[in-house]
Amino acid sequence: MEEENDEFVLYESYNSEINKLVIIDNDEHSIWAFLMDSETQEIEFDGFVCALTAPFENEDAVEKIIEEGGAPAITQEFASEFALQANALEKEFTTEWGDDGYLFIYMDGELVVVMDLEDQVSFSKSVKQDGPYGLALTEEVLEELGLGAEQEDLGEEE
Repeated sequence: MEEENDEFVLYESYNSEINKLVIIDNDEHSIWAFLMDSETQEIEFDGFVCALTAPFENEDAVEKIIEEGGAPAITQEFASEFALQANALEKEFTTEWGDDGYLFIYMDGELVVVMDLEDQVSFSKSVKQDGPYGLALTEEVLEELGLGAEQEDLGEEE
């Protein structure tokens, strides 16, 4: 990774068993998680973590940010009530690499993103409907993935 980009990296974690690296990165509008191949440094897929600024009203403003080289900021159409986390840069990020092909991303101990490494899709608590920012992370999704009780009850069996 280039040194000049380090100021934007909030967290990174490497899994030597699968040779993958996750980087949680920010710009002025949002925080994203990027799953990368450690050898090639190629981004395989990403996950939207949260917004640092209020969600945009429409895609035109987002397109301008992308044209200027920024990561896509979320729009009101896709932002959940959780999406705006203006003080997220002050929070602690952690990850858990699951044995079942999932990567869990936590912000101050709260599960905010699940990355499905096999299907290369991400589920985010900041997303209220499936679309360009990933899929909505809901209790129903956690249950469908077989992760509901495990994540909500910290591994207690029913």
